[in-house]
Amino acid sequence: MIYLTSTLLSVVMAMLLLPATAETLGSPIHSPLAQKTSDGRVRGEAEIPTVFGLSYHEARELLIEAGWIPLLQSPSYRQQEPSLRSGHGQTFWEQGYREVTSCSGTGEGFCRFEFTDPSGRKLIVITAGLESPEMQAQAMVRNVSLEP
Repeated sequence: MIYLTSTLLSVVMAMLLLPATAETLGSPIHSPLAQKTSDGRVRGEAEIPTVFGLSYHEARELLIEAGWIPLLQSPSYRQQEPSLRSGHGQTFWEQGYREVTSCSGTGEGFCRFEFTDPSGRKLIVITAGLESPEMQAQAMVRNVSLEP
């Protein structure tokens, strides 16, 4: 068992309670946030970049750069999922975005895309709006969430 003197214990406690500053953020020992990020990377957890309001194309690039992996659906999935045979679902599928799992046929044209990271977490991206390369229209990211 390790015994600490009261002076050494005071020094250790002071180090743990240091405010997060430019100097202390550089060291994982002093920054709870840095420890969390570092621990997440050890477990393979990818960071979630800010993609709200971006086109799906831009958001997808950022997610992949951050370590997220598109959960690609098999070609037979398209035949099983009616929302992917027409409208936005078909458009995304034909653009090679096989991580699209469903799209609404009416209204705002919501579509759901799925990603995973090396730790196994699942990220859901929801887009809305018209997706039409011919009209130069792009669906925009409306929601990003981790699936429990």
